[in-house]
Amino acid sequence: MLKRLGYAKEELTPHGLRGTFSTILNDKLDEHGLLSDIIEACLAHRIGNKTARSYNHAQYEKQKAKLLEYWGKFIRRHNMNIDENKYIKLYSQARLNGYSSIQEHERNFQTLDKIASKLSRIEIIIRNRIDRKMCELNKNWLFHLPDDIYLDTSDEAKDHNTLISKQTFNFWVKVVEHYKIHNCAFEEDFLDSFSFKKYYNKNKERLNKYRLNNYQKAYVILLLTRNIRNRAFHNEKFIKTKKIWNS
Repeated sequence: MLKRLGYAKEELTPHGLRGTFSTILNDKLDEHGLLSDIIEACLAHRIGNKTARSYNHAQYEKQKAKLLEYWGKFIRRHNMNIDENKYIKLYSQARLNGYSSIQEHERNFQTLDKIASKLSRIEIIIRNRIDRKMCELNKNWLFHLPDDIYLDTSDEAKDHNTLISKQTFNFWVKVVEHYKIHNCAFEEDFLDSFSFKKYYNKNKERLNKYRLNNYQKAYVILLLTRNIRNRAFHNEKFIKTKKIWNS
């Protein structure tokens, strides 16, 4: 992999990268405020002696997430000094042509970092709310879908919870559309107070001169969530401004 990216083995090795990770983060203990043990956990190293490990089975998930978030910010701060030709090899000229500069490309990744985990949470919550509503109507609803809604059973899983976790967000939007259960995806209080003007003050929140009802609000939010989710998880561009960048 490193060779394909243009690095000779004398320049960069996997163990060298791991060593760099450990050295820098140990040197920055005062900045990120975490213990060296968390750095070792991120590297999948054993912590403590055999006796200590027999008692301590902690995975340090939150601490590792915090450390890796710090590491990502640290890399971005220093990424601006990367050799331009190597940067193009990493991301491709075709992709970078959609951005005005390397800096804008990096800012787009920062935006993705901020919203990706939130989108994952939103998707899981909406999915579960729709499933609960459908189960009230028919416990075996997954196996009685109309022909235009495709159920992914590629792994031949038959367990209900496994199946719902494998479906795309577009699947859930289609279920909502077909069964007309838009309101079940969101709390009624949320829809009552929700205003699109909060995000764009020129939004009139009307359809054919009539104010949007909760059914329509829910539908629009679902479509927007699907579009934003798809762009985020395919690393597409969020920044609106566009100038052709030529190296």
